[in-house]
Amino acid sequence: MGILTATRWGALSIFKFIIRHWYIFVLMIIIFPTIIQSIAHARETNNPAYPFLQLGVRLSNADHLIYEDVQLLKEDPSLLVGLKNPEQGVWSKFKYGWAFFWGVIWRLFGNIWLITVPFVFFYRVLKMRQTSEPAKNLTMALIFGFLFILFINLIIIIVNLLSAEPTLILPEGDMYDKSWFLIKIVLPFHGIIALANYIYTSLGK
Repeated sequence: MGILTATRWGALSIFKFIIRHWYIFVLMIIIFPTIIQSIAHARETNNPAYPFLQLGVRLSNADHLIYEDVQLLKEDPSLLVGLKNPEQGVWSKFKYGWAFFWGVIWRLFGNIWLITVPFVFFYRVLKMRQTSEPAKNLTMALIFGFLFILFINLIIIIVNLLSAEPTLILPEGDMYDKSWFLIKIVLPFHGIIALANYIYTSLGK
């Protein structure tokens, strides 16, 4: 009886801990696959720094990753899903739906969640320093988070354009057209905006 009671209290304590720290719990679930893959790659390449670098990249440029995923969905959804959408077959449809959930829906949800990380981080840091002004802390956290994403997007674009094989293709047109395209890519939440536009366009078809 004592063991059952202790087990019940232990399970209840864990449940309360998860509820209290739900944000961190969801974040750990989202980044867990990345950690596992990066550790495996680190072993293969004998590069112990790889997991930290990959995790840092995933946390910092989630907004741009959403943008890239949307471009793949526009080009060919199978590039992101990993499977072609079958025309018939219950089992084939089920496998495609399962792959679509993990390859598209869960991936996009994870990246959307990761976008909130810098805002939550700055808010908690500011909250520790100033506990009596939550509205001011929230405003400053939004500003700092916005600037952080803006800076990261700018770095990503510069590195991409200077790489030997850039994945970002500038549109045809004059300098103003290309400049406007780059401005839209650098601005924070361009991935979210691209996703919302893609969903709206897809529903309208």
